[in-house]
Amino acid sequence: MASVAERAPGGGGRSGRVFEFLALLLVLAGVAARLRHLSTNRSLWLDESMLAWNILFVPARRLFGPLDHSQVAPVGFLFLERAVAAVLGAREWQLRLLPFVAGCAALPVTWALAKRVVGPAAALVALAIVSACPGAIYYAAEVKPYSVDLFACAGILLLAARH
Repeated sequence: MASVAERAPGGGGRSGRVFEFLALLLVLAGVAARLRHLSTNRSLWLDESMLAWNILFVPARRLFGPLDHSQVAPVGFLFLERAVAAVLGAREWQLRLLPFVAGCAALPVTWALAKRVVGPAAALVALAIVSACPGAIYYAAEVKPYSVDLFACAGILLLAARH
């Protein structure tokens, strides 16, 4: 006898495998787009430089308060960036690594969340939007917390949807 997941539209069987395959292609396309943008290896622009200054040179205790150069970022992001810089170095690509990884990780989390909330067909649309979104691609290669925000938001919503 077929399980409930196999009888649900797109929940199992052949159609479920098709949806999963298409989702995998969209995730890979999104990662490729982010990697392509990251690989341009451009210099930090002014706003990134000012945030990087805080990450690298401001004493740790001051990261809990107002940052220099009118910058704002979550404390967790600042400390994670500082840890990456301590381990891998403080060059531009190392500072962009955390946002890149978070931007890529947001893709499968978005798929899992949307599939749970709206079903697999609509979830493919949601995943395609996030995968190809110019802002999401751009900020996955910036020393800014926006990709981490996207990942965290999708992750928290996924946890909430599961419970």
